Amino acid sequence: AVCKSAFSISVIVVLFAIASVLIDFYSVMMRIVLPLRRTEKEMREIVTEIDERRGDLTRRMEIKTNDEIGSLAEGINSFMDKLQHIFQIISDDSIRMESVVNEVLESVNTSNDSVSDLSALTEELAATMQEVSNNAVAINGNADEVRSDVDAIAEKSSEINGYTKEMRTSANEMEQNARTNMETTGKKVA
Repeated sequence: AVCKSAFSISVIVVLFAIASVLIDFYSVMMRIVLPLRRTEKEMREIVTEIDERRGDLTRRMEIKTNDEIGSLAEGINSFMDKLQHIFQIISDDSIRMESVVNEVLESVNTSNDSVSDLSALTEELAATMQEVSNNAVAINGNADEVRSDVDAIAEKSSEINGYTKEMRTSANEMEQNARTNMETTGKKVA
């Protein structure tokens, strides 16, 4: 009777340990692996669209958690904000440059006698060129920030990957221990 009771308790403990391992494995898959895969897929889509010149720079990653994966998505969104801002500066500068060039051409065509007007427009063009140059310097600064953000995102991804591997190893060890305990209990009962 004692032997049967001990065997029953051992079987219950082993089943509980196996259930615990399965719950932990499921938790790791749902909280880490699947969100990481979803984030990676979304990031790959954004990069592919940009690479194919049909990217939407207003698109942002969906942030569903406040953990490392959410932090990774926030970093990618910040990168997209900076990239969108850089392209906006370039677009604005191009429009202003085109406007000034058109004014200069118009002035040259309509008033060859008015050297002072041409000189003023040339100075305005030079000022615009200087502003474009200053914006290029700002863009270079933003590019350095973007590079550091990308490095930080890569580091976070590496940390998350390491954490996932540790969790998988821990789950495998727990499963192996449960099986060993079950075999040992079975031998003792026998």
